[in-house]
Amino acid sequence: MENLPVINERWVNVKGFPMYQISNFGRIKSKYRNGKFLRPTIKNNGYLRVTLVCDGKKFNRDIHLLVLSHFKSERPKDCVANHKDGK
Repeated sequence: MENLPVINERWVNVKGFPMYQISNFGRIKSKYRNGKFLRPTIKNNGYLRVTLVCDGKKFNRDIHLLVLSHFKSERPKDCVANHKDGK
C-alpha cells in the first residue's frame, strides 16, 4: 500500500487503539511511525489482518471487520460481514 491520497477517503481513530487510524478504504496507518501504513497479512481464509499494539500487547484484527465497525455499525455477535462481491 502506498501513501498516495485516495479520493473520498475518510480517516478515523481506531477504537481502543489510540495510536492508529483506519480509512473507509481499509488502509491503516500508525502514529508510532509518523503515519506509515501497516502491511496486512493474509489469513488462510483470504481475509486481510493487521497486528495493532496497545499498552505493549499485540492484537490481531481483521481489516474488513474494523472497517465495518468504524464506518457502519458494530457487528452483532451471531452475524457475519457480507461483502458486496459475495466473498
